[in-house]
Amino acid sequence: MNHQLVERLRSLIAESTNIVVLGGVRVEEECGVNSVRLENAAYEVEQKYGYSPEEILTPGFLQNRVEFFYDYFKKYVIQSDKLIPGPAHEAVLRLEKEGKLSAVITRSPFGLYQMAGCSNVIELRGSIHKYRCMKCGKEYSDAYVMQAPGVPYCEECKIALRPDLVLYGEQLNNGITSRATEYVNKADTLLVAGSSMKTHLTKYIIRYYRGKKMILVNNRRCPNDDRADYVVYGRCDEILPMIIE
Repeated sequence: MNHQLVERLRSLIAESTNIVVLGGVRVEEECGVNSVRLENAAYEVEQKYGYSPEEILTPGFLQNRVEFFYDYFKKYVIQSDKLIPGPAHEAVLRLEKEGKLSAVITRSPFGLYQMAGCSNVIELRGSIHKYRCMKCGKEYSDAYVMQAPGVPYCEECKIALRPDLVLYGEQLNNGITSRATEYVNKADTLLVAGSSMKTHLTKYIIRYYRGKKMILVNNRRCPNDDRADYVVYGRCDEILPMIIE
């Protein structure tokens, strides 16, 4: 650990007044939450279902094989027992309490920043906690879905619910991404936590940053890390509490 760099980052954050956090999936993985891609259990899923997570979590499966879709979704995606915010989420909340945080932008659908208490979280890929009837528009919770035997149906229309989630093969919501890029464009500090610079989404978002204080905290070295102004390698749940006091 480069202690001089840590001290420098503490000073940068202390003097910042408009911080945007771009939270990647590694932050959730450090809390024991599997990513939607289920990278650490993809082989197990293929052995059990005969398909990869990316193949199951598609509009086609939801429409044509809904029992199959929800069997997988309820067993592997909704991880209610693991959804507990960690030190990294709590550190980000401290930024909000200090009036420094303008927004958290994340592609994680698990809601851990909101559970920690953050109020302005932009979920680029939606949420596993929200479900909707595509006919009448009535909304349902993840608790309702988990309690339903098999496929969860709308109480009024008797049709299968749709997760409020961007499935594989679908486009992100333009309105949501535009809102995210507006925050990034105005930020004086952009803190990228738990994501590499090579992901398509990160590369797209950081294009709109105009400042000179882009901080990358990640647990592994990846191509394009040098696009950040400052880079620290290690666990977000250890480093974020150190640099956010």
